[in-house]
Amino acid sequence: MPNEPFVDAARALISGERFPPLILVGERQDNLVCLEGHLRLTAYTLVGFPTGIECLIGTSPTMGRWAQ
Repeated sequence: MPNEPFVDAARALISGERFPPLILVGERQDNLVCLEGHLRLTAYTLVGFPTGIECLIGTSPTMGRWAQ
């Protein structure tokens, strides 16, 4: 089943497992995208975004030009 990894990760969160930090980046802290950790981010969504999600955040005014 294609969704099984996401459901398994959500179940792991419910049972108390902790995941590595998400890596979020953007030009400013109020406009971030997930660079690494999409499966974990989806699992957090499935369980209702518990408090205490650890994230590493990187910002740069030129981040929006990374693909140019």
